Amino acid sequence: MAATRVKIFDISDVEPVSDTGGDVTNLQAAAEAGLATFLEAVGAGLSSRYLTKLVDAGFDAVRTLAVDEDKLIKYGELLPGHAIRVSEAAITVVSGKPGSIREGIDGPTPGEVDSRRLAGSAPLFPNDPIPSRSKVEAWWAQVTAWTREWSENIANYLVELKVDVDKSKQIYSKYRFTQEQNNYAGNKLIQAFDKSDHIMHLYKRSQKDKPTLITLMTVIAMTHFPKDAEHKTKLRNKFNEFPSCKDKSKLLGQYNSWCDLFDELEHMNQMIVKDDEAVLASFKRLIAPIDEIQQVMTMSKNLLHKELTLNELQEITKVEATKWSRVQGGHKKTNPTPHPTPKPNNKTPSTPKEHVVLEARGKREGICPHWGIATLRRASPCGHGVGGCRLGYKDIEGHPPHLENTNPQECYDQLKTIPCREWKVGKCERGDTCLFGHANKP
Repeated sequence: MAATRVKIFDISDVEPVSDTGGDVTNLQAAAEAGLATFLEAVGAGLSSRYLTKLVDAGFDAVRTLAVDEDKLIKYGELLPGHAIRVSEAAITVVSGKPGSIREGIDGPTPGEVDSRRLAGSAPLFPNDPIPSRSKVEAWWAQVTAWTREWSENIANYLVELKVDVDKSKQIYSKYRFTQEQNNYAGNKLIQAFDKSDHIMHLYKRSQKDKPTLITLMTVIAMTHFPKDAEHKTKLRNKFNEFPSCKDKSKLLGQYNSWCDLFDELEHMNQMIVKDDEAVLASFKRLIAPIDEIQQVMTMSKNLLHKELTLNELQEITKVEATKWSRVQGGHKKTNPTPHPTPKPNNKTPSTPKEHVVLEARGKREGICPHWGIATLRRASPCGHGVGGCRLGYKDIEGHPPHLENTNPQECYDQLKTIPCREWKVGKCERGDTCLFGHANKP
């Protein structure tokens, strides 16, 4: 059997390159002449424009300008482009290296050092001869969580790099991080690769001798997350033939997998996710064995004379799947420890709470919201015509046939007078779409 040659990716052009605004010798000479001369050397007109503001803010020497550009923007009122040039030029003078190399200047803060210590070592790479895509994706998620412990920018960079590795430079420009952070993460990752021959064979000697996060993770993304035509075809076929869910307790996981696949195809700009009929057919295949959802679809078609939209089906599926995920096999778990036999109660029985509710029925004024608002009626019928409205609205005046499922404004106005319980504790995520009142801020 012929040996397979492993492809080595050369990504030497991935590392960020920055223009410092002049060579080191000229900048150092200008710095020795004074702050004003240094600013003019970085850019014509910068001295007259910013010198006074910088001195007033405490930046009275070139070495004080060797800080992150955000500080110059905030305190010296520099424009972002000018701040970057001034900061990198000052770092060049202080360190004698190009301004994009900030090791020793922009080192980790004390807080970041503590966060790194708590985060510990990088997650170990799967120790398989050739790990599957799913295992590498799980490992990538662990690395992202590990970096987020001490650098939000690096974590966000990894999230977008996995989706589109061809835009590594643009993603880095969006989430810039220091060279020291780049080197630190690279060294930690190379230690995590120690027991995996597969991953170590992907890199050249120079990449292993001077590892950086950008280099290591870009090569892995190129190798294990390809975006070629064959991969896109596999994703389209998987979407068209998405498996049905036969176990209600596993519906939430399969629903999330369907959404992830849809998002990935949409990011690749695949036409299949722009075809409403194809998308709806794929989702209906997922929920086909779930009788409860099929009954809701049938009721909507027979009673409302309309097909549920994809968004409506997704909303119903997510709500029901979340409930079913808490039970096993679609059935509630039995209690292995039976409750003790209750002692007999010789007291005179009081009126059950249910009877109190029944006595109050038929006395509330207005239109019953669970009769008039279609989404409420579908999700939680009020009981009119079955045993009486459980909300206490009058039988005829509160449930006029011509207003059933018509969403009258009167019903919405009634609900807005009821304070939202989730809003009071600061947990309501519906915002303006919430049916209940948000009068008082949490």
